[in-house]
Amino acid sequence: MRKALQPYVNQYVLGRGWITDWEEMDNGVTRVFVEQPTLRKPNKHILFDNQEIISTEHHLNLFIDKDWLEGTDNWKAEKYKQIDFTGIIQHYTRANGTHDFGVYPTPQSTLHNRLDLLADTTEMIGKNFKISPETLGWAEHAMPPILNEYLRHLENAGDRLPTFNGTYDYYKKEIIEWLDAADYISKTIRSICSNRALRRRHKAKNFLPWYDSIPVEGNTDIQDVIEWFGTPALATTA
Repeated sequence: MRKALQPYVNQYVLGRGWITDWEEMDNGVTRVFVEQPTLRKPNKHILFDNQEIISTEHHLNLFIDKDWLEGTDNWKAEKYKQIDFTGIIQHYTRANGTHDFGVYPTPQSTLHNRLDLLADTTEMIGKNFKISPETLGWAEHAMPPILNEYLRHLENAGDRLPTFNGTYDYYKKEIIEWLDAADYISKTIRSICSNRALRRRHKAKNFLPWYDSIPVEGNTDIQDVIEWFGTPALATTA
């Protein structure tokens, strides 16, 4: 019996262990058998490895809904693979009438993955389009709303922010830096387009009159991009 978990019933925890078996169930849920899981008290300012340990158990059965895995690099169960998870400690009764405590998994924030995707996309656009309407549009009309949504998510997550890859302070700093980068890209491109000498140096054209005449509100292409990047979480706020 996992008695060390009893004082934490109905509380949110972070966990890490190793997969030794799994079963695909008929209801779209994967039962994952996790050995030597270490459970820790969440703290958004502290990386998982440094958080207070609740306990290390012999094993846990995690029942993971496949819909929760969107935006997690096509995660799938593999033997002896490390698994990071979040969940709520709950009491349960087995079919034979015995009692125990386990962890009911919850959807995880995908903020880390989303920021990596945004960085890769920004690099790709800058490399392929350089001084262009595409790059300016990305910096002015796509990056700010995407990043502001990430910031809103970060603030709302509280201590339910998984800190396996970064803390609240780390993510907030990165988001602010990306917002500053978007502003810098916008100002740089507009400066070059507006100056003949700079246009010649960078072999660029002044596309601003055409670009600024295009209405942003209701532009479905921009909205599609923003929605595709989406909210970086599957409900970490419960």
